[in-house]
Amino acid sequence: MSRQNGGNGADRAAQIRAAAALLFRQRGYQEIGIDEIGAAVGISGPAIYRHFRGKDALLAAIVETHLHTLRKTWLGLGGTERPTAILEAVIETALDDPDGYFVFAYQRQHLGAEAQERVHLIRADIRAPWKDLLAEYGVTLTSPEGRLKLTALQGMFIHVGLTRNASRTRRAAIAGDMAARILAAPLPAAPGKEDPAAGAPEASTAQAQAPGQGAGPTQAEPAPLRHVNRGEAVLTAASALFRRSGFNAVTLKDIGAEVGVTPSAIHRHFPSKESVLAQIVARGHDLLLTAVDFALRSAGTPGEAVRIMIERFCRLHVEFSDLFGINFTMAAGADPEARTESKRRRRVTVEEVASKLHDAFPDMPLKEARVRIGAVFSILARTVQSDEVLRHPSLAHELTAICISATLGSSPESPTSAS
Repeated sequence: MSRQNGGNGADRAAQIRAAAALLFRQRGYQEIGIDEIGAAVGISGPAIYRHFRGKDALLAAIVETHLHTLRKTWLGLGGTERPTAILEAVIETALDDPDGYFVFAYQRQHLGAEAQERVHLIRADIRAPWKDLLAEYGVTLTSPEGRLKLTALQGMFIHVGLTRNASRTRRAAIAGDMAARILAAPLPAAPGKEDPAAGAPEASTAQAQAPGQGAGPTQAEPAPLRHVNRGEAVLTAASALFRRSGFNAVTLKDIGAEVGVTPSAIHRHFPSKESVLAQIVARGHDLLLTAVDFALRSAGTPGEAVRIMIERFCRLHVEFSDLFGINFTMAAGADPEARTESKRRRRVTVEEVASKLHDAFPDMPLKEARVRIGAVFSILARTVQSDEVLRHPSLAHELTAICISATLGSSPESPTSAS
């Protein structure tokens, strides 16, 4: 994987790996060049080839190092005799190397076939304890519930590793408590399974037929509905393209092709591709803050307000998965002013929810409330990145159950402060 160069070759390789992990997390694997990685450690880009064959080998080194560290930490904590040790190991690795954990969770799909196979073998080696741990909560590793809960755990661990809102000891305790709550959260039944005696579920609005129209097998598939306003159509198309292909890989020509206009027509609404992204990110913040406002006007207690906020956040992320799939992971592509504003508005939203969580549980320090609410947003961000999980028919309800369990417990009166 790496090529040592002199007595400090291993140290230099580790520095390069750490710098690359940070850059990949901040701006995405596809957006970073080898010269930028070299500059981050004070060497030229070509000098990196003394240690790694290329950027793809560097990505593989980050992912494999994370997995080897996890396996080593887990073995040191007790191995197969203590299944919950895998949970403690993940928390430790997330706290020790949050950038590497983030890259593993979000960007390992960019690995080449050979590296993918190595990663698959390493992951298979630590599969058994994960299976045992989930079994303690009545969850099967390969079931839809198991995949969703593991995805939620990833999101939570990423935030707890990256945030500095609490000490390491406190963050480890919060992560352990939230993980147990996520794994134990009962999920609602899929649509149509709540009452077997009730008959088939009603057709959704999207499936409903207009008066006088049949639903025969030869009926043509209706054309997708589109915005009449070109600016709105551009935002919708760009959200899907950015999420699927990455900001840098998408051009105004690509967006125009989706909408059926030329790049020059897009310029009548947006001065640049960066301004399109900034508007998408701003719209996500608007939706979240509107949900906060609704909860504050509707709830009678702080705990009820938090519950309403979380329910609406979950529904918004599922309904606008393209928008939120890029909102907080691709905002680095926007101009500096837009990035600063995005961070400010994210802090405002987290603070609004965290303050109400603190009011609901006065014994919970406000810093801990911020960690927990930040973790909820990280869970949602991670979930909408998974196409497989997005196919769950009851995903909004399942996410709500998981996130409320992780913050409020079974009821607004349940104490949740980590000991």
